[in-house]
Amino acid sequence: MTALLTTAFFVALAISLLLTRIMILLGPKLRLIDEPGERRIHVKPVPRAGGIAVFLTFVITVLALHSFSELSGQLSFEWFKAFATASLLLVIVGILDDRWGVNAWLKLLAHGLSAVFLFYTSGGNVGSVLGIEVPEYVDLAIWVIWTVAIINAFNLIDGMDGLCAGLAMISILSLTILTIALRSGTDAIVLIVMLGTLLGFLRYNFNPAKIFLGDTGSMFIGFFIASVALVSTGERFTAASLLLPLIVAGIPLIDVMLAVWRRSFRTVLHKLGVGGKDSVFGADQHHIHHPLLAYGLTQRKVATILYTLAIAGSFLALIPSLFDHRTMGLTVAAFSVSGIIGFRYLAPVELKISGEVFKLILKRPARSRLKRFVLTFYDMAAILFGITFSYILNNNGNFPFFVKSNLANSTFIPTTAITLASCLFVLNAGKAQVRLWSRATFRDFLSLALWFSIGTIVAATINIIISNETYATIQRQTMTFTITGALLILPRSLSTLLRESVIDTLHRNVAKPNSNRPKVLLYGAGNMGELFLLHTKTTAEGHFNQMRIIGIIDDHPELNLRYQDGFKIRGGLETVTEICQEKGALDGIILTMRDSPPEEKMVEITEICREFNLKLYQWAPNLNIIEIDHSPRD
Repeated sequence: MTALLTTAFFVALAISLLLTRIMILLGPKLRLIDEPGERRIHVKPVPRAGGIAVFLTFVITVLALHSFSELSGQLSFEWFKAFATASLLLVIVGILDDRWGVNAWLKLLAHGLSAVFLFYTSGGNVGSVLGIEVPEYVDLAIWVIWTVAIINAFNLIDGMDGLCAGLAMISILSLTILTIALRSGTDAIVLIVMLGTLLGFLRYNFNPAKIFLGDTGSMFIGFFIASVALVSTGERFTAASLLLPLIVAGIPLIDVMLAVWRRSFRTVLHKLGVGGKDSVFGADQHHIHHPLLAYGLTQRKVATILYTLAIAGSFLALIPSLFDHRTMGLTVAAFSVSGIIGFRYLAPVELKISGEVFKLILKRPARSRLKRFVLTFYDMAAILFGITFSYILNNNGNFPFFVKSNLANSTFIPTTAITLASCLFVLNAGKAQVRLWSRATFRDFLSLALWFSIGTIVAATINIIISNETYATIQRQTMTFTITGALLILPRSLSTLLRESVIDTLHRNVAKPNSNRPKVLLYGAGNMGELFLLHTKTTAEGHFNQMRIIGIIDDHPELNLRYQDGFKIRGGLETVTEICQEKGALDGIILTMRDSPPEEKMVEITEICREFNLKLYQWAPNLNIIEIDHSPRD
């Protein structure tokens, strides 16, 4: 088997190198050229006929191998014939799109038709979901949605030299490992062929690229990965396999979700009267690689960074499937930490747009009854999710409680009913649905946590009495409390998170280093400095958002190198001279203190501003209470 896999890889590699070289020459003659433009990174015309080379290499290699050794297993020759036929529709639509351009809805229709055709001709299915056998129409719906999502993920990520092909290789390599570990080497032959095919193409596609995949190649690759992922895992679609999207398309799926989020919120902004019209199918320069390029990194460095993230993500996602379902907690924790740290760097534009939408919505008249109903419904869904997920983790990644034979003996239904009733009652008693969460304080969140803790303790006590399972019940209730608590806090802290994200995007380290906005320091880390930072968060647009705050200075020695609201206190006034030594490092100083500095300090500030051509501002809002005379006038 090892010899066959090795042969398959090198045959595909050799054919791919040859056909890709040929398509570099034929692309211009076929008028399959990607011209430079406003939305393009490349600066000279590049052939985009690589998808044809990839498709032909894959088909020729599999046919050649089949003539020597019969393909068997899930990815058999019968599957290959069905897949190649379904792919032909995507290849034709892709070539038309690369040559003349095709309507986005027509391409989406082609994605769906190819998925449906392959489903019925190859016997494709997802098996069972969380231990539940699903009917055919649900099976088909999951198949089509999954396939269309993966196709579009790889189609959208194809915006930089070597990115789509490289990420696809990592995905296929991960699937190959999973397939060999869970099934057999026979299913891996087709995957190995695609690996060799993409490596041969990547030889000419890595920066500086001599050829592009085009829509033909990116759609074909996405279709292949979506198809082999579900076919090769099939019946093992349990809780651990829910990480399958991260294995096969972590970075591309994140990119497509951010694109949908970004463009959808722009559409909302347009309807609210701000900004131009946008479409989910539109194009922009805010994909996952664009912020990295904006930091001054080369295309090679950006590709290497994203390759590394994809490898790390695939490794973490593979752990529960290859070892033990109980290691899923480690994977979830690792992804959670990575998401918290990296999300604001990956989605600064999306967070900023969401913040603008949120601010505009807050200014509209409140509909308290509707908000209360929506929040109550969300709380109920969060509690149900927490209970369900705790049962899944307690049952090694399976959820067999909807099977009739297990339902009668299961504690799931009574536990769910008791926990749901208890928690919703105490949340209502604690006014969790009627508080003004857009202006919530720490006291509000502490109250939410305390009331929810009471509900969980009451539910746990009743469940222990009924089930006589002390340890298991406490374990499930603890997990339910942790999962549900995080979900309850999320929407209620959304306004705070979005306000922070706007500050991150405009001022903190997430802001582009080559931004043309004037860079300023705040002089004064006291109450007025804190009030100024709060003011910038609640100001949708204005003079302050045209600047970039790079830090704070304060003459108090104990504040040196500390952080205030995420901004570093860089020292006293003497540090301004050091900062100004770097070209373009500083453009101005904003005085944020109740009273003007002493005269000798003001002279020093003025001299520094003159020496380094800095602008000097003072922020001094009127904080006095003024009595208004409302007596009748004669």
